[in-house]
Amino acid sequence: MMLRDAKRVQVRGEILRVCEKMFRAKGFDATSVEEIAAAAGVSRQTFFNYFAGKDAVVAELAVAWLKRQGELPNLAGGAGKKSVLAGARAYVSAQARAIAADRKFMTLVIAHAGPFAGSGAGSGDARGRQAELGRGIFRGVAAVMRAGQARGEIRAELDPERAAEVYVSAMLMTVRLWLTDPAVKSDSLEARMNAAIDVLEGGLKAPRRR
Repeated sequence: MMLRDAKRVQVRGEILRVCEKMFRAKGFDATSVEEIAAAAGVSRQTFFNYFAGKDAVVAELAVAWLKRQGELPNLAGGAGKKSVLAGARAYVSAQARAIAADRKFMTLVIAHAGPFAGSGAGSGDARGRQAELGRGIFRGVAAVMRAGQARGEIRAELDPERAAEVYVSAMLMTVRLWLTDPAVKSDSLEARMNAAIDVLEGGLKAPRRR
């Protein structure tokens, strides 16, 4: 990497670090671009050279969050006789606890980041990274579905990619509602995620009456 490129990466990283720190401490709306630039040791114009605005910064922070979610454990490979679905549930529960422990900041991410709010926030590069990371998550879950089919845990006739779309979409919507909808009861996020998984694993169709 050339020195100039390394400097740009360093400046960008510092702006992101400062933004996350200030958003957590003061809140998104109460933090100005001028304050961010001063804390990062750059000019206001330099900030806008890297980001279109504060929403774009949150979109980048969402990319980092999505990347962490994309780092799925090797559930598809499985260990011993452990159920693939049980492993997936344990992973989802761990993620739910992590999100609940950082509820205030995750609410900010949900409200301002394009992949969740549908706002299209962020640069084209950021949206491209979001899309690629999202595809990585779907591919990982699809691999889990295939492993479950191979073990006889999941119906063989299901399209694993479509099953992954439904599974991930249900989890993301559960998170979004828990974080932002005041009408949602105060159940723990982990409990709501597990209830959603119960519906997915059980299906909606009632058994035929004899």
